[in-house]
Amino acid sequence: MTADDKAMRLAALNPGAREARIAFKQFHRFLNSRHLVPEQCYRPSHSTFQVVMWVNQITGMVLSRNYYPLPAFLERALRALNALESARPEAVSAPYRAVVRAYLGQVAYFLNTYDCFGPEAEAYRERIPPELSAMGPQIVPEAVSAQSGEF
Repeated sequence: MTADDKAMRLAALNPGAREARIAFKQFHRFLNSRHLVPEQCYRPSHSTFQVVMWVNQITGMVLSRNYYPLPAFLERALRALNALESARPEAVSAPYRAVVRAYLGQVAYFLNTYDCFGPEAEAYRERIPPELSAMGPQIVPEAVSAQSGEF
């Protein structure tokens, strides 16, 4: 089976998945941009570091198409994001947090919509945080995508 044959077969199984992957590419352009992520967020002692770490883990899983760990990672990333926003909502990281929340929603939408888990799909989908599942398809927030710089 050629790569084109495989792509056609997957497209038939998951109509719309290609467009959803394009949305991922847009998010991935922003998620580690130096114009969006405050420099201090990469320091392990900073309160935002846990969010950055989980988002980067999720990004790696999405890029490698290893979807099985994602429900647990989504839960951990959302927990870290919610804790950060309730304890210390710094203005400097507000645009980053908005992109992260939308990205987590897009990942949840993708996992809930397309055949990512095979016969075990229901068990994996039950572990996705309901808050993220309810968001539906997401795009990079307009305020962020309109910023100039390296984007």
